[in-house]
Amino acid sequence: MKSIIVITFLLAAVLQWTHVVAQSSCSDRCGESGDSSTCWCNNQCEDFSDCCSDYSSLCLSCQDRCGESYSSSKPCQCNSACGNNYDCCDDYSSECGGGGGGATDADVIALTEELYELDLSFLVGDKITIDQTPPGP
Repeated sequence: MKSIIVITFLLAAVLQWTHVVAQSSCSDRCGESGDSSTCWCNNQCEDFSDCCSDYSSLCLSCQDRCGESYSSSKPCQCNSACGNNYDCCDDYSSECGGGGGGATDADVIALTEELYELDLSFLVGDKITIDQTPPGP
Protein backbone atom coordinates (compact mmCIF):
# COMPACT_ATOMS: atom_id res chain seq x y z
CA MET A 1 0.00 0.00 0.00
CA LYS A 2 2.88 2.34 0.84
CA SER A 3 4.42 1.79 -2.61
CA ILE A 4 1.15 2.77 -4.33
CA ILE A 5 1.10 6.06 -2.43
CA VAL A 6 4.75 6.73 -3.29
CA ILE A 7 4.17 5.88 -6.97
CA THR A 8 1.06 8.08 -7.05
CA PHE A 9 2.98 10.94 -5.45
CA LEU A 10 5.88 10.58 -7.91
CA LEU A 11 3.51 10.42 -10.87
CA ALA A 12 1.74 13.58 -9.70
CA ALA A 13 5.09 15.33 -9.25
CA VAL A 14 6.25 14.33 -12.73
CA LEU A 15 2.98 15.51 -14.30
CA GLN A 16 3.21 18.84 -12.46
CA TRP A 17 6.86 19.29 -13.53
CA THR A 18 5.92 18.48 -17.14
CA HIS A 19 3.16 21.10 -17.02
CA VAL A 20 5.53 23.75 -15.61
CA VAL A 21 8.20 22.99 -18.24
CA ALA A 22 5.61 23.09 -21.04
CA GLN A 23 4.25 26.40 -19.75
CA SER A 24 7.71 28.00 -19.57
CA SER A 25 8.10 27.97 -23.36
CA CYS A 26 6.25 29.70 -26.18
CA SER A 27 6.30 26.55 -28.29
CA ASP A 28 2.79 26.33 -29.82
CA ARG A 29 1.66 29.18 -27.52
CA CYS A 30 2.43 32.41 -29.43
CA GLY A 31 -0.45 34.82 -28.99
CA GLU A 32 -2.23 32.73 -26.37
CA SER A 33 -3.63 34.13 -23.16
CA GLY A 34 -4.36 32.13 -20.05
CA ASP A 35 -4.01 32.13 -16.31
CA SER A 36 -1.93 29.04 -15.59
CA SER A 37 1.36 30.04 -17.21
CA THR A 38 4.66 30.77 -15.55
CA CYS A 39 5.45 33.12 -18.44
CA TRP A 40 3.54 34.63 -21.36
CA CYS A 41 3.69 34.59 -25.15
CA ASN A 42 1.39 37.39 -26.25
CA ASN A 43 1.90 40.98 -27.31
CA GLN A 44 1.42 42.29 -23.75
CA CYS A 45 4.21 40.26 -22.14
CA GLU A 46 6.85 42.80 -23.12
CA ASP A 47 4.90 45.53 -21.32
CA PHE A 48 4.76 43.43 -18.14
CA SER A 49 8.24 41.87 -18.49
CA ASP A 50 6.86 38.36 -18.10
CA CYS A 51 7.61 36.85 -21.53
CA CYS A 52 8.97 33.33 -21.77
CA SER A 53 12.67 33.24 -22.59
CA ASP A 54 11.98 31.96 -26.11
CA TYR A 55 9.28 34.57 -26.89
CA SER A 56 11.41 36.60 -29.31
CA SER A 57 12.79 33.63 -31.21
CA LEU A 58 9.43 31.87 -31.55
CA CYS A 59 6.82 34.64 -31.62
CA LEU A 60 8.66 37.53 -33.25
CA SER A 61 9.97 35.45 -36.14
CA CYS A 62 8.47 34.24 -39.41
CA GLN A 63 10.20 30.88 -39.12
CA ASP A 64 7.50 28.27 -39.93
CA ARG A 65 4.88 31.06 -40.14
CA CYS A 66 5.12 32.25 -43.78
CA GLY A 67 1.69 32.82 -45.33
CA GLU A 68 -0.04 32.50 -41.98
CA SER A 69 -3.39 34.32 -41.66
CA TYR A 70 -3.50 37.62 -39.77
CA SER A 71 -3.68 37.21 -36.02
CA SER A 72 -4.25 40.29 -33.86
CA SER A 73 -2.75 38.48 -30.88
CA LYS A 74 0.65 38.25 -32.58
CA PRO A 75 2.89 41.30 -32.48
CA CYS A 76 4.12 40.87 -36.06
CA GLN A 77 2.77 39.15 -39.15
CA CYS A 78 4.19 36.87 -41.86
CA ASN A 79 1.77 37.22 -44.76
CA SER A 80 1.68 39.11 -48.05
CA ALA A 81 -0.35 41.97 -46.54
CA CYS A 82 2.11 42.75 -43.74
CA GLY A 83 4.14 45.14 -45.91
CA ASN A 84 1.11 47.30 -46.60
CA ASN A 85 0.07 47.14 -42.95
CA TYR A 86 3.60 47.84 -41.66
CA ASP A 87 3.46 44.88 -39.27
CA CYS A 88 5.88 42.35 -40.78
CA CYS A 89 8.23 40.51 -38.45
CA ASP A 90 11.81 41.69 -38.84
CA ASP A 91 12.82 38.48 -40.60
CA TYR A 92 9.84 38.38 -43.01
CA SER A 93 11.99 39.09 -46.05
CA SER A 94 14.68 36.53 -45.25
CA GLU A 95 12.31 33.80 -44.04
CA CYS A 96 9.44 34.23 -46.49
CA GLY A 97 11.21 35.70 -49.49
CA GLY A 98 8.85 38.65 -49.67
CA GLY A 99 9.46 42.34 -49.43
CA GLY A 100 8.57 44.03 -46.21
CA GLY A 101 6.76 46.78 -48.06
CA GLY A 102 9.43 49.41 -47.55
CA ALA A 103 12.86 50.37 -48.76
CA THR A 104 15.90 50.06 -46.55
CA ASP A 105 18.31 52.96 -46.03
CA ALA A 106 20.75 51.23 -48.38
CA ASP A 107 18.02 50.97 -51.05
CA VAL A 108 17.25 54.68 -50.79
CA ILE A 109 20.93 55.65 -50.97
CA ALA A 110 21.49 53.41 -54.01
CA LEU A 111 18.44 54.86 -55.79
CA THR A 112 19.51 58.43 -54.98
CA GLU A 113 22.99 57.80 -56.37
CA GLU A 114 21.58 56.21 -59.51
CA LEU A 115 19.22 59.13 -60.11
CA TYR A 116 22.06 61.60 -59.56
CA GLU A 117 24.23 59.76 -62.10
CA LEU A 118 21.36 59.72 -64.60
CA ASP A 119 20.86 63.44 -64.13
CA LEU A 120 24.57 64.11 -64.74
CA SER A 121 24.63 61.97 -67.85
CA PHE A 122 21.53 63.59 -69.28
CA LEU A 123 22.92 67.14 -68.88
CA VAL A 124 19.77 69.12 -69.35
CA GLY A 125 20.85 71.98 -67.10
CA ASP A 126 22.14 74.06 -70.03
CA LYS A 127 18.82 73.68 -71.86
CA ILE A 128 16.80 75.36 -69.10
CA THR A 129 16.60 79.10 -68.71
CA ILE A 130 15.18 80.80 -65.67
CA ASP A 131 13.68 84.24 -66.04
CA GLN A 132 14.77 86.14 -62.95
CA THR A 133 13.11 89.47 -63.79
CA PRO A 134 10.55 90.44 -61.21
CA PRO A 135 6.96 90.39 -62.38
CA GLY A 136 5.59 93.74 -63.47
CA PRO A 137 2.75 95.70 -61.84
